Amino acid sequence: MSAADGFVLSSHWEGFGIVVAEAMACELPVVSTACGGPEEIVADGETGYLSEVRDPDQLAANMDTVLEMEDGTRERMGTRGRERIVEAFGIDRIVEQWRAIYSEAGE
Repeated sequence: MSAADGFVLSSHWEGFGIVVAEAMACELPVVSTACGGPEEIVADGETGYLSEVRDPDQLAANMDTVLEMEDGTRERMGTRGRERIVEAFGIDRIVEQWRAIYSEAGE
């Protein structure tokens, strides 16, 4: 995945979309359909692009946008994607959330 210029997910529905998070962790800009989980992960226009489900023209246009970016612009988008994954879904964040859940349960 690290050798690619971007990542595309064209699903009609996804739960969390772990493959999207994995692509972002590899610093790839993501083009995905807005099919559930990816909407929580991808910051539209910042870490990739979200397309409407069942809209192949919009999906193709978003893919073209990523492919036509200058390398530095695409790399910055990928870097922002990795930063988002680490901040929102990294181990430190998840441990913090679990501790909060246990703290509330103990009250």
